[in-house]
Amino acid sequence: MSKGLSSFVIIAIVVVVVLAAVGGALIVSHMHGSGTIPSPKPQNTTNSNTTAKNVSSPSSNLTISVPGTPLPYSKATNTVYITLIAEDISQPFNLNGTSDGKMVIYVPTGANLNITFVNEQSLPHNLNLVMNNTPIPNSADIGLNGKILFQLGTNMSSYQYSGIMNGQSVNGVYKDIQAGYYWLCCGIDTHAESGMWIVVVASSNVSAPYVIVN
Repeated sequence: MSKGLSSFVIIAIVVVVVLAAVGGALIVSHMHGSGTIPSPKPQNTTNSNTTAKNVSSPSSNLTISVPGTPLPYSKATNTVYITLIAEDISQPFNLNGTSDGKMVIYVPTGANLNITFVNEQSLPHNLNLVMNNTPIPNSADIGLNGKILFQLGTNMSSYQYSGIMNGQSVNGVYKDIQAGYYWLCCGIDTHAESGMWIVVVASSNVSAPYVIVN
């Protein structure tokens, strides 16, 4: 074979090898692609069949929807648990920070009221359940505004001037409240008239107790 022909053959072989290499690289590049491997689509962790449920107070054994803030309630004993505090705020004649009947407690007819009264004020205070005959206290003596049914921190002979002092508390139970409209108020002269009273409504339309602050 002549020298010129040999050179041509060698060049042709080199070209074929180069083309094969380039073609292989292109194939490999196409197989891998230019982007990243997409991550799996996140799973939806929300169950569309989940429904809300009512949660009862630890002190209660009844769970039910009510129009206001539920109060602790034992259905087994038909007992409503009420805590009222004469709070140490700028208005000394308050119960749980409210005055002038703005707090209204609704209870089932026939319920027992387990009431705890706490005095955080420097003034003495007591608590009375009154079947009132006036819309609001309008006398220094609450006894002139209705019938006193139950008392905490005092008695019928001294409710107009005696009560528990700062840091003291007292508890008692009023049983089988009948349907009607009542006050829970301080009996010391002028205290209820000055705003220290809330409303209690007992009704057969109430199946579980609750409180509303207007």
